[in-house]
Amino acid sequence: MKGWLPNLGWVLLGLLIIAGVLISAGRDETTASPKASSYYPSGTAAFAELLRRNGFSVSIDRSESPRVGAGDLVVAFTRDGADNGLDALSHDAQEVKRVKENLDHSSSKGATVVWLPIETDFAAASLQASNPQTMNRRDDKERQLSASGYLLTPDEEEDDDVSILTSNNRTFVAARKSGSGYEIHYADGIGLTNRFIDKGDNAKAAMEIVKTFAGPSKHVVFAEGTFGDVEEPGLLEMIGSWAEAAWFQLLFLLAVVVFTLNRRFGLPEQLRTRQRGGKELLDAITDTLTRARASQITLESSAALADSKLRNALKLPKDASAGERDRLLPESLRLALADVRAAATIEKMSPRKAFALIQKLEAELTAFLNERRSNVNPRTAKAMAKMRRAA
Repeated sequence: MKGWLPNLGWVLLGLLIIAGVLISAGRDETTASPKASSYYPSGTAAFAELLRRNGFSVSIDRSESPRVGAGDLVVAFTRDGADNGLDALSHDAQEVKRVKENLDHSSSKGATVVWLPIETDFAAASLQASNPQTMNRRDDKERQLSASGYLLTPDEEEDDDVSILTSNNRTFVAARKSGSGYEIHYADGIGLTNRFIDKGDNAKAAMEIVKTFAGPSKHVVFAEGTFGDVEEPGLLEMIGSWAEAAWFQLLFLLAVVVFTLNRRFGLPEQLRTRQRGGKELLDAITDTLTRARASQITLESSAALADSKLRNALKLPKDASAGERDRLLPESLRLALADVRAAATIEKMSPRKAFALIQKLEAELTAFLNERRSNVNPRTAKAMAKMRRAA
């Protein structure tokens, strides 16, 4: 038990460090990025989850031409402030302009677009919106909403605008008819970010507006291309979510197939090796000696083997000298044995010559042994065999 306690302590310390880094990163966020998939302070993941829990289906569209149907409600954040990070002539600014134009066209076709400007400098705007302000509905009911002090008036006001929420006779949320749809203009959308959605009545007021103007489809589209995050969908995204799911399932199936092809199922195989005999060992030794050109070793081994066979045939003791042995050998065999021993002392002996000397020695040895066997008296041989068995 004592062994795993230090390891658990290190794991907990690591988790604390990671949590501290994430909290610090969230606290120090300075540039607004109101993405519906972001859990950072300026993100709007909490607002998207609030919509889902109230029975709305939510989708995120980053394309230049968001897919919006009649009766859908579009949430469109726009970057506001003197330094919004986009040059008016830049490619990103032109893309944002086209997204806004497409959304204007969608609202005229029966969709409702909620425009939510947000200060690019999120840190500065957060300081100004730290204290909720009192807003009045048309029925004089009050709502405590978060807003930056100098963004209490929409950029454009028209005669047909209907004020939904006001403060000190200044419009904070206005609605206007656009074709068969509506446009809802917030003076400031910071109250719908993750940092402020739970402050005051921000969530309550937002859901009141959504439920009032949302169509029968109960579908909300977050058009994230309106703040410079334009991203054209791929082929699978254009076909539909089912195509993406099918593609990922196909990739997973391919990975499973590749993995299983390298694995054997069932009982393990028994490795049965073929029994190797003396011939394989001899061939291996021969091949090794041939490649090493070890003629000296071969000659020495042949001479030693011939000496052993001769001593057994002549019944000589192991301590008998070579001279005693040679006196009992014929001249040809003695010379052949001497040639092999002499050749074994030469370092660079040709394998062909060594083979010839060994062949000559083997021939003389075989002839001598055969002659010895033929000259043995049968009675003597029988007696000697009987003595060997008795011993």
